[in-house]
Amino acid sequence: FFLASLKIDFFDIIKHIKKPIFIIYVLLIYLLLIPTLTYLLFHFINPELAIGMLLLTSMPPGASVPMLTNIFKGNTSLSMAITIVAYLISPFTILLLFFVLTQKVIALDLANLFQTLVFVNFLPLILAQTIRKTNKKLIEKTQQYYSIIGVFGICFVVFFSVSQQAKEILNTSFSTLLIDILWLYFIFIFLYFVGYFIAFWR
Repeated sequence: FFLASLKIDFFDIIKHIKKPIFIIYVLLIYLLLIPTLTYLLFHFINPELAIGMLLLTSMPPGASVPMLTNIFKGNTSLSMAITIVAYLISPFTILLLFFVLTQKVIALDLANLFQTLVFVNFLPLILAQTIRKTNKKLIEKTQQYYSIIGVFGICFVVFFSVSQQAKEILNTSFSTLLIDILWLYFIFIFLYFVGYFIAFWR
């Protein structure tokens, strides 16, 4: 998030937020429609995975999304605007989805969630924008390296996250692990197709 923030102007993010129709459209699909369809699909295909998939798909975009958008030459400021708004509203959409679809009320520490939001998103954004205003020459000299640094950073996060579950993975039978991985591939492919066809006017 920090590296991506170095390459964009904060006011570009504000411009996108001031014209919220597209952001609302994307987030309605991303935070409400996709989790609902995924839950209903798995409720009939594999009920044991339904709640897990609901939780997985109802999460907001990761903090790495703006960097990935930058790597693939997308609209980084729009990506960041969507990510920030999604983080702000996702605690409430998650509660709503679980209550409507599962009739369960889950306990979320909203204060802790918003504190995490500040540390993960807003502080890096503020720091990056401060550096942009005070040392543009440094950014011009180093921005060519941001993408490769971002790729290594994302890889590190993935490897670290997987390593924290090493014992559970090693204690799981190969067949169960393979089936779970195939289900994950299925849901990721499904999400890629949905994401592609969201922009139906192209």
